[in-house]
Amino acid sequence: MNRLIKGFATLVVAVVMCAIGVAGCLRGDSPPESSGAVTPTAEPSTPDTAQATVAQWASRVAESRAGIRDAHASWEENQCLPTNVTPICSAYLLTMSMSAEVLALGIEGGTKEGAPGFLGDPPDEIASLVARTHEDARAAADSAGAATDVCQAGECTGEAYAAVADYGSLVATLDAWSPYGV
Repeated sequence: MNRLIKGFATLVVAVVMCAIGVAGCLRGDSPPESSGAVTPTAEPSTPDTAQATVAQWASRVAESRAGIRDAHASWEENQCLPTNVTPICSAYLLTMSMSAEVLALGIEGGTKEGAPGFLGDPPDEIASLVARTHEDARAAADSAGAATDVCQAGECTGEAYAAVADYGSLVATLDAWSPYGV
């Protein structure tokens, strides 16, 4: 019973962390108000597309990292197996789906001009890593979500294997962010 309570508490914490991450992604940052009346002498040039810094993108990924790793660790600590998905393990699949979805949405919002949380295009140095992170997050969110639906209805071995594999790929991709402080 203690293990079930601990597992449920971990699930609740992970869901709350996901919700906080989504709220952070949706929060629009407004520019600070100026304190003086300075008139520019020339119109500033604006690039065709905005480009964010490596630190901004690393921060965006770091916001979701803990929730993703916690969900993965909870699945493993509770000895969840794709061949025997218990109700608590099904709940972890849902948490895994939500955690990956938060990251995928954060990346999508970061590259979509006008969206809340817009950062700009990733620098060339990390553009392929951002793309790979998005692809893996989207795949993990989709497959874990599909497995959750099927597992609640009954047999779900194939879907659960796919979800665990996709989530493992996402965790491995997050390791590639370590040189950037993530």
